[in-house]
Amino acid sequence: MAIPADVQAAIEASPKAKAMMEKLTEQNRFALAFRTHNMKTPAGRQKKIESFVAMLERGETIHPQKT
Repeated sequence: MAIPADVQAAIEASPKAKAMMEKLTEQNRFALAFRTHNMKTPAGRQKKIESFVAMLERGETIHPQKT
């Protein structure tokens, strides 16, 4: 599943989030795309995108990264 354009744009706007996104495993990329895609309202989707960008800026992931 590809990262939606609005999510990618939000990540690209933050250098820290962009750097972390480049390190994500395929599992974490899929989880991020899937969870954003399944949001029912535009407001909920925007809130989820903002929380994912903040999560990436902190260096956190949805699933533990394999080393």
